[in-house]
Amino acid sequence: MGVQSIKSQTGQVVVIVVVCLTVLLGAIGLALDSGLGYMNKAKLNATVDAAAAAAVMGATQGANENEQIESGKAAAAKFFAANYPVGFLSSNKVISPETHIRFGNDATDRGVIYADVSAITTMPATFMKALGFESLQIKASAQTIRRDLDLVFVVDS
Repeated sequence: MGVQSIKSQTGQVVVIVVVCLTVLLGAIGLALDSGLGYMNKAKLNATVDAAAAAAVMGATQGANENEQIESGKAAAAKFFAANYPVGFLSSNKVISPETHIRFGNDATDRGVIYADVSAITTMPATFMKALGFESLQIKASAQTIRRDLDLVFVVDS
């Protein structure tokens, strides 16, 4: 009776090992893929922030509003390309960063420049493919506001 009960339990061990390995592989995949995704998101956030700051600075160049908007968009694209390398952490091509620049027109925000920059990229999953996830979509956006400043420096002796 003892020998027969041991033989009947060997199949159960295989099932338990397969279930545990699947759960373990999923946990490892989640840890690695989400860690890489977090690093990619941090880099994309920093890049979008720099591009938004460059956009408001670039929007001060130009003879009219349309030239200023184009100058700001060009500065944002230049900063984005310089700060986010192609294929960073195996990310796919970044969907072109969208830059929207507008100028304040009413009495409360005259002289104010607003720049909104957003970008989206995808990163292929590695271990998470075993659980059916093919890729991670990473988004970042930033807004920068530049106000005109009148500064007076008076020295009295």
